[in-house]
Amino acid sequence: MKGSDLTGLKFGRWTVTGKGEGEYWHCSCTCGQERLVHRGTLTRGRSKSCGCLRSEMIAQRCGLKLEGYQTDTFTVIRQLAKDSSGNRLWECRCFCGNLFTSHSARIKRTASLTCGCLWRQRVSNGRKATSRWKGLSSHPLYSIWSGMIRRCYDSTDTAYRNYGGRGITVCDRWHNPSDFIADMSPRPAGTSIDRIDNNKGYSPENCKWSTRAEQNRNRRDTIMITMAGVTLPLITWCEIYGQSRNLVYERIKDSGWDVWEALVIPRLLPAVYIPKIKPVRSYS
Repeated sequence: MKGSDLTGLKFGRWTVTGKGEGEYWHCSCTCGQERLVHRGTLTRGRSKSCGCLRSEMIAQRCGLKLEGYQTDTFTVIRQLAKDSSGNRLWECRCFCGNLFTSHSARIKRTASLTCGCLWRQRVSNGRKATSRWKGLSSHPLYSIWSGMIRRCYDSTDTAYRNYGGRGITVCDRWHNPSDFIADMSPRPAGTSIDRIDNNKGYSPENCKWSTRAEQNRNRRDTIMITMAGVTLPLITWCEIYGQSRNLVYERIKDSGWDVWEALVIPRLLPAVYIPKIKPVRSYS
């Protein structure tokens, strides 16, 4: 095929559209990309696409092919170019009809992803209730209420994946900030809102004010230890027995110690180093 005209021929996903300089030919891929491809790579089958074929094969093997993926709130339309950080982007259609882009990771972990219309609707509904909400924006608890709503319903919020993305919602009563303020006032100094059960949503029955230390012990990744029918965080048991949390964790996790022994056996101090002293030679 050397020296022959390749115009109009197809090689994989490539369609030759014209002659370029030297041995290069103008080619158009089925995905729409156009490039100059060397004659040899075409005729020998070394180039079959602009790279989209390889990406799709990798996506199929890794379960990353999301075109056509659909939930109640959005449908994945097509794959876009990667962003500046190398993350794969997808074009999605919201249930309201708007188009938006999202990362693969967010699509796979968020079943209720939207273009933000749900949040805008809630804000709009809130603005219509100006007679009840007038002056609330200056209340100390209003910003806490606003942040709570954003985390649960605004898919563009940075914390959404840990809240709304996990199915965490706000009870109907607390969609009105005045009811939230009435239920949670007053707020003790140095505290923030905390859910008693991290797998349940925001409601009067499941929320309280907690200090930073209390919230750190009520995280999803907090290690809970049960002894004598009492379940407490590992750090609490360590404080009761006067042990280092890191030491007890290493004993249980790395060395396979029994929990009771890891808590009650004191730290073994290293042997004290006694330097050798050279005898003093006396001269008479």
